[in-house]
Amino acid sequence: MKSIEELSKEMALDEFLKYVDDEQQCPDDYKLTPNTTCDDGDTPQKCSDCWNTALKGIEFKNNSLELFQKKALPTLIKLQKAEEKYKKLNEDRKKLKDKLKEEMNRYNINKWENDEFSITYIAATERSKLDSKEVKEKFPDVFNICSHLSPVAESIRFKVK
Repeated sequence: MKSIEELSKEMALDEFLKYVDDEQQCPDDYKLTPNTTCDDGDTPQKCSDCWNTALKGIEFKNNSLELFQKKALPTLIKLQKAEEKYKKLNEDRKKLKDKLKEEMNRYNINKWENDEFSITYIAATERSKLDSKEVKEKFPDVFNICSHLSPVAESIRFKVK
């Protein structure tokens, strides 16, 4: 029989607990001394509590990444397909808008609307943009006085390769 040290390097905690449950093993089998006494026929809850007490301080293999990959794979595949469709639709949308822009330029139309939609031509222009990184480096006091933090919602970044 392998030692608790060997098993803790091979298995995650949930895998180990399933293993000892399937094998009907007790902390005493590994020379672990929980604060309770085990009796044959104990309830599953009492056995679970006994194991949890006996395993305090023992570190098991972390399998979070493996579990995530297993559980998330179907979602990732669906997201990949959705991203590919989105990319294609976005390209088609850009082509259609470019064609409309071309026609508006050809006929010198700045705005047109009907009951269903409105189209407005916006001419090219220049914008003033502040480089906050440069301001922070050159004028840290001004940056600190004029900047403020704003909350940003959690998100994920997903790229299709």
